[in-house]
Amino acid sequence: MFIDSHAHIDITSDQKRFMDFDKKKHLIPIELSDLFPPDLDYVVHISLNPFDFLKNYPIFKQYPKMLYATGIYPDHAAIKDFDEDHYIAELKKVLLEYPHIALGEAGIDLKNDSYGTLSQQESLLHKQVALAEELNLPIIIHSRCSFRETYDVLKDYKTKAIIHCFSYGIKEAEEILERGDIISFAGQLSYKNTLELHAVAQMVPLESLLFETDSPYLTPTPFRGKWNVPANVEHTYRFFAQLRDIPLEILCDQVKVNFENIFLKKN
Repeated sequence: MFIDSHAHIDITSDQKRFMDFDKKKHLIPIELSDLFPPDLDYVVHISLNPFDFLKNYPIFKQYPKMLYATGIYPDHAAIKDFDEDHYIAELKKVLLEYPHIALGEAGIDLKNDSYGTLSQQESLLHKQVALAEELNLPIIIHSRCSFRETYDVLKDYKTKAIIHCFSYGIKEAEEILERGDIISFAGQLSYKNTLELHAVAQMVPLESLLFETDSPYLTPTPFRGKWNVPANVEHTYRFFAQLRDIPLEILCDQVKVNFENIFLKKN
């Protein structure tokens, strides 16, 4: 019924970090199977580099609901002596040799000075979008405080982009939709103070929409402040359905169609 189009299962399932913030941060035992309840149709696990994917795949491959996307997160551009071409070559190998539905996440983040210079991040993104286009894969985009810079790269390519954890306004949303890209809402859509996101949610066509948790981050209301898990994507669906005054089942059906058209090439 629900789909979590973006989650970091390796981080979410790390028992050293999985904590109940309401109970003095004591550790909670967790099984990977707990992250895939019956009402979740798919969960997309995002690897932040190809080496993380290779480490986790032998464990994760037993879960049929888990699908995979791997990219090179923008902060890698700031690594000392970062060998961009080596990482791109390893990424291509992983995308070709293992089941993947997308490349990502990749992008530009200008909120954090520690992520490297704009030129470093642009170079890394250009190479990843070109690779996605070569392999006929959609690309999952991380864009924070960098909309113009991100789309100045994307404009040179035809690959469909999914704007993960959308955090911009109506003007940016219109440009995303004009290019034929997809807006993915995470848990912060459900926060009372994210009025600009609420406005975007009111105007985005249902055919251009996905939902995600970005687990273990961005936990939606009513669990904000706790470690996020894929099952919580339901609350973002419900918030959107209430905001738009549409039946939840219709929303779920449309998002599944969107997801399968984009990632599973069913149409």
